[in-house]
Amino acid sequence: RMGELELFSRQFMFIDPESNEAIDLIMPYLTKPGAIIIAFTLFSLIVPVMEEALKPLGVWLLAGKLKTQAHGFALGALCGAGFALVETLNISGQTDQWAGVLFARIGTGAMHITTSALMGAGIVSAWHEKRYLRLFSTYLFAIFIHGLWNAVALINGFSTILASGQPDRAHMLLTASTIGLVILTLGLFTILLRSNLHHRKNNNDVMVATIPGMNDDDGV
Repeated sequence: RMGELELFSRQFMFIDPESNEAIDLIMPYLTKPGAIIIAFTLFSLIVPVMEEALKPLGVWLLAGKLKTQAHGFALGALCGAGFALVETLNISGQTDQWAGVLFARIGTGAMHITTSALMGAGIVSAWHEKRYLRLFSTYLFAIFIHGLWNAVALINGFSTILASGQPDRAHMLLTASTIGLVILTLGLFTILLRSNLHHRKNNNDVMVATIPGMNDDDGV
């Protein structure tokens, strides 16, 4: 069943969600609760667990050379941005509506950048300060955010397909999931900006402390 579901997910990714082909593809799964559970497990747990560990690959490789958590945060953000860009280009290249795809994936990009940036700071913290528990808790938080995003996005996609057969239910799910995605996007940008300010301040404090004559003992 998992192999069948993976095939379904690949097919659904590269077709128009409102097309008859998409409806024919997804309808059999909507009548099977077990398949829906597997779909949510795959996209909201397994995928986040794998991606959040692999996305900040650059930070894992350079952790020993990164001096501060701010450096790990910045490099992690770049890793997340690169991952989001490759993923978006892969999807947009399969449709003529590439502009719409790019706009719709702003929130997805924010999610990838934010979680990878947080992981980057956590990796450097674990490397230099042995704060492994912090890294693990950051990893769990990144998985939670990623999984929640995928779950809401999956509901949003299902609601679009349901529109032809169950318009009232589809409208309710579409409205709720769209509001959810907007709230999540705003929350992600808030986390990203606040974390960036936090790490910039801490990084400046570290730089000042390492400059001769710029510490408390010298009367500053």
